[in-house]
Amino acid sequence: MKKETSLCMGCMAEMKNAENTKICAVCGYAENGVFLSSYLAPKTFLAERYIVGKLISYNGEGAYYIAYDTANEVKVTIREFMPDTLCGRGKGEEAIEVNQQFVALYKTYLSEFIELNRSLMGIGRSIQVQRVSDVFTENNTAYAVYEYITGISLKSYLSNLGGVLPWEQVKELFTPLFTTLNIVHSAGIVHRGIGPSTILFNDKSELVLINFGITAARTYGSEINYEVFTGYAAPEQYNSKERQGSCTDVYSVSAVLHKVLTGQMPPNAVARKEDDHLTEPALINRNIPPSVSSAIMKGLELDIDARTQTVDELIRGLFEASPLKVPDTTNEILIKKPVRKIDFEEQGQTGRKSNSQGRSSARNYGRVSRTSYILPITGIVVLLVAIIGFMAVMFNPDLITGGNEPAVTDNRGSAAMPPPQEVIHARPVTQAPEPSEPTQPESNEPLYTIPDFLERRFELIQTNVSFEFLVFNPVYEFSYEHDEGVIYEQDIEAGTDVISGTEIMLRVSLGPAMVELPVYAGVKLSDFERILSDAKIKYGNNIGEYSDEVAEGFVIRCSVGDNDVYAGSIINIERGEIVTVYYSLGVDPDSLAVETIEDTNPELDENDDDE
Repeated sequence: MKKETSLCMGCMAEMKNAENTKICAVCGYAENGVFLSSYLAPKTFLAERYIVGKLISYNGEGAYYIAYDTANEVKVTIREFMPDTLCGRGKGEEAIEVNQQFVALYKTYLSEFIELNRSLMGIGRSIQVQRVSDVFTENNTAYAVYEYITGISLKSYLSNLGGVLPWEQVKELFTPLFTTLNIVHSAGIVHRGIGPSTILFNDKSELVLINFGITAARTYGSEINYEVFTGYAAPEQYNSKERQGSCTDVYSVSAVLHKVLTGQMPPNAVARKEDDHLTEPALINRNIPPSVSSAIMKGLELDIDARTQTVDELIRGLFEASPLKVPDTTNEILIKKPVRKIDFEEQGQTGRKSNSQGRSSARNYGRVSRTSYILPITGIVVLLVAIIGFMAVMFNPDLITGGNEPAVTDNRGSAAMPPPQEVIHARPVTQAPEPSEPTQPESNEPLYTIPDFLERRFELIQTNVSFEFLVFNPVYEFSYEHDEGVIYEQDIEAGTDVISGTEIMLRVSLGPAMVELPVYAGVKLSDFERILSDAKIKYGNNIGEYSDEVAEGFVIRCSVGDNDVYAGSIINIERGEIVTVYYSLGVDPDSLAVETIEDTNPELDENDDDE
């Protein structure tokens, strides 16, 4: 049922529009704009109380609408249960029609939806979740009414701050969220979709958990279009036969902490099962306390039994002291050099030397070692010579008195007794190079250990001076599993020892080739450009057009190549292809001038002709 109202269906504020236009001056929403016929039409009246506005978003479980609560006179959000693989809505209809072969399954999922939201409704208002104020059935389905929250997603918040937050700030932000999640689990609720896009940073600088869903909506292979968040979903969410529980959310929140503290999203759980390249947070960011790093890794265990089971256990791990000592390496680069004990007190030094110092020390160590060998060998030689001389004197007394001339020639020793073999081998030692003339054989060139580059951002890798020993050959390809700019393959295995100048191929993601064009109705051009940037969609060639339906400065439509595309469309964005955005210049002043002339010309007045 439609309800007449003066509210804007785009922002639920009083319609502030210019005379004879139907465009909201606040948000730019066009009252006569198009909407998806599969979902509720704007101005639909529900439960004799709620006015439904524009569609905000939808997924396999249902749809979110902006709405207005006429009883409390506040703006709200309404969630409609409508799994489109099991049911549908005819054009112009409000009631949902369920596919006959899925009636039993539909009722099962509908009951879970109602139970989930009623449980959320019963949780105290002190916790940081999007609160449910009402749950009711209508149109052969169910609806949940949520509070309307002003804020941005944690994903956008991180992006605005450079992608990484320090632990001191993270623990202040997340501690109330941990408490919230603990209470949610105590109520028997598992979220299964915790990630940067389902945590809001509200206008009170608090983190709020949103977008709860039924089990099937967050489990791979279910009968509805599931929504599994890559990098944050636990491995058991990829197999409907595996058990899920509070530890499923522990995995997700640990993945969020990994992302927030390091700027790197953990690898997909399925990919990790085949070849686990998850890097411990403290090896990426040295400022992360060891106890925090260990707790996160424990929460990200693939084996559900080995993983941290509860949020309480996770909190204890995050905040208790840990004996773990993170290896003092620089970006996991290890230089192969001889082990050497250094007396820092004698040298007047403390701490660890740099890599260049290490290599210099290695060369010096080689010289010191050779000198240390010379002294004992020389002593042995001297002792042997003394023994031989004593024996020679005992058997040839002429040696003492000088004797015959031949006795003191170079042939004397060999004639009397050949020198021991050890003396012959000792002679080259006296010819060793002096310390001032160091030599570095080619075989002793320093070796470096290839780090694990997987799931790291290439732009950060290629500018890191610690990796200057490598020559990068990036290969860019589209990927649906990895964010744009993330490395997902390397042709030299991590841990391999190489010399400086080694070339390595890194396969870098361009992001998905197919992307969904964000909603642009009622959005200003400047805001839409930011939205496109966040979605990694290239835009440009923005074109202004006069419009009597869309307010000045707001987006009218978009196109890719020669084709117009609509909000919510899945479009193929090739690398380098640009979305053209058409925006309103306002009403054409020439058309206004014509209308004024026509209104004042009595010859064009049809009423005069009739008379």
